[in-house]
Amino acid sequence: QKEAIPATAARSTKQPKEEGDCLQATKEAERGLNASSDADRIFYLRRAARLCAEEPAYHVELGKLYSEIGKHNDAKFEFRQAIDLDPDNQIARDELSILENSGGQ
Repeated sequence: QKEAIPATAARSTKQPKEEGDCLQATKEAERGLNASSDADRIFYLRRAARLCAEEPAYHVELGKLYSEIGKHNDAKFEFRQAIDLDPDNQIARDELSILENSGGQ
């Protein structure tokens, strides 16, 4: 199940750079979630994670994608990034635990 991409606060014509970047990140992530190839999904989700670096959801989605395609070390890295940003992120914790307990390399 895909995690909902976060919406940012109210939009205004004078947005701080970070908020504008996060709005753009949401668009990039949506493109990634709707992309037809894994390479495109990775490209857009990584772009979203760079634009809105404080949002763990993008790392969770990247982790899930990497796990799906067998890149378990990359998946673990992304789940750890999400946990670093949000220590209470249960989805990232659960996904990381599954990978670590399955011996996913």
